[in-house]
Amino acid sequence: MRRSPSLTTVAFLPLLVACGGSASRFTDASSQDSAFTSPTNDSDSGAATTTETSPAWWSFDGVVTVSYGDPDPSLSSLVVSLWDGETTLVCQLDVAVSAMENATDGPDDALAFWRADLDDGVPTTEPCDAWPSRALWIGLAPYDPALDAAAFEHDWSGATAYSLLVREFDGGQVWTVGLAGTAEQWDGTSLPVETAPVEDGVYELHALYVLPIP
Repeated sequence: MRRSPSLTTVAFLPLLVACGGSASRFTDASSQDSAFTSPTNDSDSGAATTTETSPAWWSFDGVVTVSYGDPDPSLSSLVVSLWDGETTLVCQLDVAVSAMENATDGPDDALAFWRADLDDGVPTTEPCDAWPSRALWIGLAPYDPALDAAAFEHDWSGATAYSLLVREFDGGQVWTVGLAGTAEQWDGTSLPVETAPVEDGVYELHALYVLPIP
């Protein structure tokens, strides 16, 4: 069962979609009372450049390579973006994947669900808060129409991509945070599978929403 609470969005995008679980603590991003507003990534100012800016949110993009039905950590990686309380980009880190495996405890509609053991983040912009090693669960599910507005704002409305799922800790809430697909699916020239497992290939992950830093 999917729900549609809202969360702060990356760039232009409006809402977060949850997959099952208990009621969300997040409120409508369009509400005047909401703690969540659209983040800013000003190309003129770039990332914030002082250590006085404390990150409050995070998001990720990346690549997961699937070979013979299994994720290949040596050919998978993430880029983590940290955002301040005003949802302005603070900095980014490259994050290597030290181990990755198929997980069996994903949501019922997941077409793929992986546990990734992440290395410490390596800042690509300075200064940047530490991003310690951790586990992260990443998955793919059928495209959710609730992503339509976000996909349109990024000119991705022609993509035939999957919904991108994430879970931050074992047994936690699974969130829909963006889109994922092969190059052909991003181009709209290849259809996604309707039943698990997903096909072998290189899956590009693009987050549309930020998550609060725990």
